[in-house]
Amino acid sequence: ALDSLSKAEAARVASKVGLSIDFSEAYSETIAKGMVISTDPGPGTKILRGGKIQAALSRGPERYPMPMVVGLSRSAAEAAIQQAKLAVGKVTDGFSDQVAAGIVLSASERPGAKLKKGRPIDLVVSSGPKPLVITNYRGTPYDAAAAALQGIGFRVVERSAYSNKIAKDLV
Repeated sequence: ALDSLSKAEAARVASKVGLSIDFSEAYSETIAKGMVISTDPGPGTKILRGGKIQAALSRGPERYPMPMVVGLSRSAAEAAIQQAKLAVGKVTDGFSDQVAAGIVLSASERPGAKLKKGRPIDLVVSSGPKPLVITNYRGTPYDAAAAALQGIGFRVVERSAYSNKIAKDLV
């Protein structure tokens, strides 16, 4: 049996018993790279001296590099993932003040990572800036309302008006 031998060892064994051997390559999750995965004919088969054996050498595990998807549109990122023989996993939305809606903010794997075929890649896609919730400041002192609104990013401009219902200096 030539299984689990290196290419050189398998060639030496085949030559020693008067056989020739041709090598091909295949991926294997369990057999180390460069080692014989299988032969044709297989172990225990009778073959005449001078016959030929086909041996498959392991290329190691089949892995594909993770593409760079951050900064791409969702559709372009999904296409890049599928083209890399990976799969699109869970896609969630995330708020971003800097990244436009529909653009990928992050991925579950880093670019260049070597991954198994079909590995699901989760994406976070920008849904744009987070909406601000504005509290009703009616009847609140102006200074308190202005400070609260400035604290969440608004520029506040004071304007006075007369009111029969709201006391002086209140919003």
